[in-house]
Amino acid sequence: NDMNNSDIWKIRSMYPEGTRIIVDFLAEEQGYLPKGSKATVDYVSGDGIVYCEFDCGYHLGLYPGVDGFRRLGRCVG
Repeated sequence: NDMNNSDIWKIRSMYPEGTRIIVDFLAEEQGYLPKGSKATVDYVSGDGIVYCEFDCGYHLGLYPGVDGFRRLGRCVG
């Protein structure tokens, strides 16, 4: 892992606990977790892995810069 404290702080700022995310792709194929799967962030570990609970019930750690995922935006009415 090549992340420094500043990188990890940025990831924690972008993905605080409770943040909703959507997966665009995973570096390692997870047949049970298709593109478009949605999750809620549980926490970001000390090495920058974003641990999530997916709506389908799975728990998985996502690697920023390796796996493709993003925050779900909020619409303002």
